[in-house]
Order: sequence, then C-alpha cells, then structure tokens
Amino acid sequence: MKFFKKAMGLVLAATMAVSMAACSSADTTEPPADTTAETTGEEAAASPEEVMQTAKAKLQEITSVESELSSTVSMSMDGQSLDIKNSMTMVSFTDPLKLKIETSTDLGQMGAQDIDMYVGEENGKTMMYMNVNGTWIKREVPQEELVAYDTQESVVVYLENSVDLKEAGQEQINGAEATKYEGIITQDSLQETMKQTSAMESLEAMLAGTDMNAADLYEGLEDVTISIWIDAEGYPVKCEMDMTQMMEGFMRKVVQATGVSEQEAEAFQVGQAVVTVTNKSFNNATDFEIPQEALSAAEASF
Repeated sequence: MKFFKKAMGLVLAATMAVSMAACSSADTTEPPADTTAETTGEEAAASPEEVMQTAKAKLQEITSVESELSSTVSMSMDGQSLDIKNSMTMVSFTDPLKLKIETSTDLGQMGAQDIDMYVGEENGKTMMYMNVNGTWIKREVPQEELVAYDTQESVVVYLENSVDLKEAGQEQINGAEATKYEGIITQDSLQETMKQTSAMESLEAMLAGTDMNAADLYEGLEDVTISIWIDAEGYPVKCEMDMTQMMEGFMRKVVQATGVSEQEAEAFQVGQAVVTVTNKSFNNATDFEIPQEALSAAEASF
C-alpha cells in the first residue's frame, strides 16, 4: 500500500514509546520488604508477592550489575513487513554513577545502527558520551533521560506492577537454577507509564493534524503477560514481557491515524512483541574506564 512508508514513521515512534514504557521508572510508596531473615527455606514458603517484594528490596540495594535488554517487534500489512530488533548490554555502578552501554538497532530493510555510550560524572554534571560512526560526542544529560537505560529500575517497575503471579517451575538462568513466576501487568498500569515517557510525547506530536488524539491510543489496551525468574539468593535474574496482543491493538490505531480505513487497519498484524531483561553479577560487575577520547570530546549543546 502507498501509505506503508508514511505509516512507518508513526509505527517506529509507537514502538519506541511502548518499549520505553516497559523500561521506565515509577515512584513507589510501598515500604521495602524485610530482607534480614534467612532466605533458605523461607522463600519457598513465601507467596509470590512476598518473593517480589524481597527481590525488589535486594535490587534497590545493589551497587553494580551487568544487564542485557532485548526487544523484538515483527509486524506486517498487505504483504509488507517490518522487523525491529533492539539489544542493549550495560554495566552499571551506582556510587558514583557510571554506565557502559552498547546498543544495536536492526530495522531490517530500513538499515541498522550500533552505538557505544558511556555515562559518568564530570565537574559536577552527569555526562553522556556517544560514539556515532567513529566520532565521539558528549553532552550533559538530565536524570529523567537516563530512565531508558536504567535496567535496574526497569525490573523494579516490573516487580511492582506484576499481579496474579503464580510459580511456574525451575529453569537455568545464567548457569544457575531460578524459580519462574508468571503473571500479568494490567493495561491500566502500562497505560499510565506510557503517558509519562518522552517517546509517547513525540508520538502524540506526530498525531497532530490527524483524526486521532492520544486518548484514542490508550483505549482498550490489552494486559501484558510477564515472566520473572528469581534466583536462590532472591535476585530477579530475568524478566520477560510478551506485549504482542497489546502492541497489535495499539499499532492498528497508529496505522489508522495515517488515514486508512478501519477495515484496512484491521489487516495490520503484529507477529511478535517481546521485551526481555537479564541481570547478572550483582554487586560484582566488571569495572571499566571511560575512554580518554570520549572524555576529551567537544561538548555538544543539544
């Protein structure tokens, strides 16, 4: 269809919005669980909700961690398709703040891009250093922008918003046994987080001049299924969200905003939309130094 390329701009913005919603931080008013008791034997008898509270408290206390985040979205319409694959590996330290981030984005026929990034403190400012096509640039970065790279807080959000959890057996994660829990994140929780992302603001701006507003996008979103793996020490070593059904309904509305009929929009299909976060090396992440060429780069003003 002629509108397919036009729709891709909105689709990519929507994909980013949903992915960032899955990885955004949220305020919590719940007190952390008491983790002073021995976990051996006690966790086995604890409810899934108590296990998640303990895991959240342990995660909020760590000083370093190594994480891998991946998202895969496959969509098609009228014989044309788009596969979006994002991957990010990160080493993070909390005090002082220091991040090493490697990202890779593959848009299939639309190309691919790899970016190396570091975040650190410099002269009282939080700076981001990026290697784009062999050239280093640096700029001051506000704390709210770091949310998209905060896998530690992302998992905290998963733990806080997961409901109807049930134990689903044991699996090997990072070479060690972990207990798997399955549940859902309700559309109300995800919708509220989506509204707070900067990517969603960009998407709303792109809808200007169409017959659709942001409120229309949020209506009728599906719940998202989630799996969480907790290791023997009580740490959340893996989280996986299957957003396929929710994403399909969301994307059909986005495509419809390009001016196609409701019937044509119904032909839009999302084959897969999955976000996975894996954590390891809690309090024992591999240290690193920000390259001197990054530190010496000219500071950009954008």
